[in-house]
Amino acid sequence: MLDTARRVREFANAYPEVAEEAKFLLDFMKAFRPGPKKEKKPVGGGNV
Repeated sequence: MLDTARRVREFANAYPEVAEEAKFLLDFMKAFRPGPKKEKKPVGGGNV
């Protein structure tokens, strides 16, 4: 992903008119970056 991010930044620098779209793409990629998943805590229910 870092290599792709670098290429997107280089493209955005070369074509300033698409810089906003490039920023959106980088933000989108950050949301789906690989790595350890966060564990969901079990929802406590029925313990009255």
